[in-house]
Amino acid sequence: EMAVKINVAKGHLASVKAMKSYTTTLRWRKAENFQDVKRDWEAFWAFYWLYKDYPKHEKGEYYLYAAFASANKVKHRPRVIELGMEYVDNKAWTEFRPDVTYILANAFREEAVKFDKVAKNPETHRTERAKYEKQREQSYGQFFYLCDAFMTDLPKHEYTKNIVNMMGSTYLSRQKYDDLLIKFAGIEFGRKDVSKGYL
Repeated sequence: EMAVKINVAKGHLASVKAMKSYTTTLRWRKAENFQDVKRDWEAFWAFYWLYKDYPKHEKGEYYLYAAFASANKVKHRPRVIELGMEYVDNKAWTEFRPDVTYILANAFREEAVKFDKVAKNPETHRTERAKYEKQREQSYGQFFYLCDAFMTDLPKHEYTKNIVNMMGSTYLSRQKYDDLLIKFAGIEFGRKDVSKGYL
């Protein structure tokens, strides 16, 4: 009789193990519920930890994008950059690539502007200024890298005009007129280089 009970228990255990886990589905719905009632920060963290706990899930791309979009909604720029970089680094993910690349590029641009203001603030100690200037240039570098990638991969996309405007305004605000001419017109040292420029 005991042997029968043990075998039955083993059978139940095997059945439970074979059942599909609904944990991710329930957590996704919980995050959506937060979103539906405008509890945006709770929605962000719910999506964020869903992705972080299940990055290899078959729906991983959707989990990451939901967390990314939520981070952007609450203006949590460090998480926008963290999640955006994870997305663009995964070449197998393509469904949301235009949105992610565009938003991520803008996030790096905003970071660069922030670092520039701190670096130029008279109250910033001179020993700290070099650090912020380096962070500014790194952020601008990432911004232009992502913009170039977008222009190369998706030249006909509806966001392309916005990308061009962001790049142009950045060159102008930084008074990088020579860089602007090279990037858009392919003109360097007064001469046209047909291998360069978007126009």
